[in-house]
Formats: sequence, C-alpha cells, structure tokens
Amino acid sequence: MPVVIAILAALFASKFPDGLDFVAEKLGFAGKGIERTAPMTGYGLNFLPQGSLSTSLAGIIGILIILGLFWLAVKMLKTTRGK
Repeated sequence: MPVVIAILAALFASKFPDGLDFVAEKLGFAGKGIERTAPMTGYGLNFLPQGSLSTSLAGIIGILIILGLFWLAVKMLKTTRGK
C-alpha cells in the first residue's frame, strides 16, 4: 500500500518550491547554502529526468529504506531482549 501511495503522490507533486525553499527565497538566503550532492535531490533520482517517474521511484526507494531500517531495528531489539 505505501508503494501505491508513493506512485500516486508523485503524480500530484507540486512543481513549486517547498516551504523551506520558499522561505529561503523570501528572506534572501536561498543561494548562500553549500551545495552537496545526494542520490535523491529534489525528490527525484539524479540519473533520470525530473518528472513523475523519477519522483515515484525516489518515493518507493525511500519507503524501502525506511522499512529496511525499521526491520533492522526490530531485529536488533529482539536479539538484545532475548539475552
């Protein structure tokens, strides 16, 4: 179900800046940050053109990462409680 939500949400994603970007532009400090590279900048994948596909895949990958971290945390907690 979360994967379906990620795909559908990408279709309705706004092309306008998010809240932090809007405030940074409004207060004049938008260009003063240090540029860093990341695998999923701008809510998309860098190796795909920006659009619904890129945003959907980034959402799916993000969900899988969170589920993997949650699974790992549960597994570690079960191991430490069993001792």
